[in-house]
Amino acid sequence: MSQSEGQIGEVIQEKDGYVTVKVQRHSACKKCGACDFGLSKNKASTFELKNSINAKIGDKVMIDLEGKDIVQASILIYMVPLLALVTGIIFGSNFFSDLDINEDILGFISGIILMSFAFVGIRIYDKKLQNYDSTKFTPQLKKIITDVVSDDENDKQLL
Repeated sequence: MSQSEGQIGEVIQEKDGYVTVKVQRHSACKKCGACDFGLSKNKASTFELKNSINAKIGDKVMIDLEGKDIVQASILIYMVPLLALVTGIIFGSNFFSDLDINEDILGFISGIILMSFAFVGIRIYDKKLQNYDSTKFTPQLKKIITDVVSDDENDKQLL
């Protein structure tokens, strides 16, 4: 999702100032498999979002995520653990080089341990954001849609 183009979903539940929105995966995502690590055959995702536009059950809504938040989340989720892994491998290989044990294996183990700490840190940061009711890295309801064009129809119009 980008700043100018959101995704359209349907409100399926409303509770305590929040709505659950069911979104069909975008046509560009059909073969990606990143959602649920490619294990899910479900073609829809659901999001629980603050009902800032007073949407009701059955309404079609546009949700969007700021482009800068997508980049920041990607860096946080992918680059931080990768850097931790590489740092752990380099540090572990150099630190354990004086021992009479294979430094490559110890470097690999150090990398895995440091990467695990990075994932734990990311998880703690995520929980902290949730506790403060932060909207960072969370799609936002933008508007209620009256005329809906499906992704497949939209793709045909682009051709």
